[in-house]
Amino acid sequence: MKTSSGDNAGTLAKEQEVNAISSSNQNNDNDRLSNWKRPSREECPTCSHPLPIDERMETLYWTCCGKTMCCGCCREQILLGGEACPFCGDANIHGKRESLEQRFKLANSGNHKAICDIACFYCIGDFGLKRDLKKGFTWYHRAVDAGSALAALILAQSYKDGDVVEKDVAKSLEFLHKAADLGAPHAFEKLGIHFMEEGDDDNGMLYLRKAVMCGLSEDYLLKLLRYGFKSGFITEVEYTNTLRQNHEAANEMKTDLRERFKKSEQMVFMRELRKRTSAIDATSCDSKRRKTA
Repeated sequence: MKTSSGDNAGTLAKEQEVNAISSSNQNNDNDRLSNWKRPSREECPTCSHPLPIDERMETLYWTCCGKTMCCGCCREQILLGGEACPFCGDANIHGKRESLEQRFKLANSGNHKAICDIACFYCIGDFGLKRDLKKGFTWYHRAVDAGSALAALILAQSYKDGDVVEKDVAKSLEFLHKAADLGAPHAFEKLGIHFMEEGDDDNGMLYLRKAVMCGLSEDYLLKLLRYGFKSGFITEVEYTNTLRQNHEAANEMKTDLRERFKKSEQMVFMRELRKRTSAIDATSCDSKRRKTA
């Protein structure tokens, strides 16, 4: 998700709100999600903190051994003079240098991240694989079966847009629910938006609350949450509990090394690269639509 320049102000306001909440004694019996527990997240093997939600930008997947570490720990390792995998010691097999054979080996062992990688390579024609959307989507389905929330989100968006597969809203929702079952915060967010667009604000707010409780803190989500509270779709207890759990989730994923990484030149470069990639993807999709119109 993209963030705005007002994120810092929004975060400060949210923290002030949470501080006020922490001193109050609320009755959780009035919260419809009192028995709901936010999904556990995979932990960084180095710092043992839950991995950041934005895994594309803030984690590194080592395809030599199939482990994932946060970019805060990874940057610290590089600064200390080590570029080899800290888990298996391999100095060559990771990132773009990973051989296709090694990815298939990991995929065949059931590693859903490797399976998702291969699906992507087939879809775009990379790592020596010929572009084949049918094979790509077969591998994405296989990744979902192996436990990939990312693959489920990709399939959900594909069926919603109908650019590369036939548009199917029912299938899109099916994969969103699968992604939610696998604990993807953005799946809760997308389901919440879907239900609100359909006029079901009660269910929409429940899913948006789950997204925020998992640690998503985009300004527009917090504004929707306030709207739900002021409009009577969620109670004061539900509103305050949501903000409290959001604060807890954010703190669990926060480390000094990760904060340093966010302020580093590497993070600035990755953000800019992501913006350019998104712009190229959008232009490509628009071009395809014009050709088929």
